Amino acid sequence: MRIKTIASALTLGAAAVATTVAVLHAQAPAQTAPQAPGVQRARENPVTMHPHDLEASYIRMPLPPGQEKYRTIDGPHLKTFVNEITAVSRRSRDDGELQWGRIAGTKYDDMVEGIVEAKFKAFGLSNVRRQYFTLGPQWFPTAWKFQATGGGATRTFSTIQAGRNSKPTPPGGLDLEAVWVGAGTPSDFAGRDVKGKLAVLQSFPMPSVVGHQSGYNGGLARAAEKGAAAVLINVAIPGNILTAVGAPGGLTTFSFGTEDMAAFQGML
Repeated sequence: MRIKTIASALTLGAAAVATTVAVLHAQAPAQTAPQAPGVQRARENPVTMHPHDLEASYIRMPLPPGQEKYRTIDGPHLKTFVNEITAVSRRSRDDGELQWGRIAGTKYDDMVEGIVEAKFKAFGLSNVRRQYFTLGPQWFPTAWKFQATGGGATRTFSTIQAGRNSKPTPPGGLDLEAVWVGAGTPSDFAGRDVKGKLAVLQSFPMPSVVGHQSGYNGGLARAAEKGAAAVLINVAIPGNILTAVGAPGGLTTFSFGTEDMAAFQGML
């Protein structure tokens, strides 16, 4: 299976099947990453999950004796503040930012600081001010594309994400052969040559905030050590959820959702 990557400016690509490009750009502080010319971002929400009333599922615990003074603390009201902040992240997504959210130094970060400042003043706090400082260069990609070709079919994947600090591809992208290496353990790599190819890993979430199996067992780093030109990884969370992983040693890295991985495996 071959993958080809293509782009202009700084690029990012990936492996076996057919891939396209990722454009990475180091942005100066307090600037947003511009959309690369000719690259359009998918507007649909790639997250697919079974419908569930999350709010209704929360456990409501009665206050224990002696804690009645805390009864006036209203969780749902406090959550309205959280909703204001997360709305800024969604705005950056809707504005077309590929690496969206409240990234430090961007205008969206400044918006959130403005919300906090306004709330503090509304609460009657005195001497509220913002302390600005100079950030170092920020890494975030401005464009990428990943395309897989196998068995006469070509596909793109809606949940493809460039890995944090991932190395950009050459201007023409990468066209790589994909090699399946499971969870990335030494036995998974046994007898498999990934040098100059796309190493494809299937990882699983571990008990933590963002930890996953191939991160803990060194699978990502092992792919880099064995000379892979790029890595493609799925963290097997049900549905088709956007995930972000670190790039081992700056290796060109992509992650994607579980449903996209299933389709990719079918091509392999």
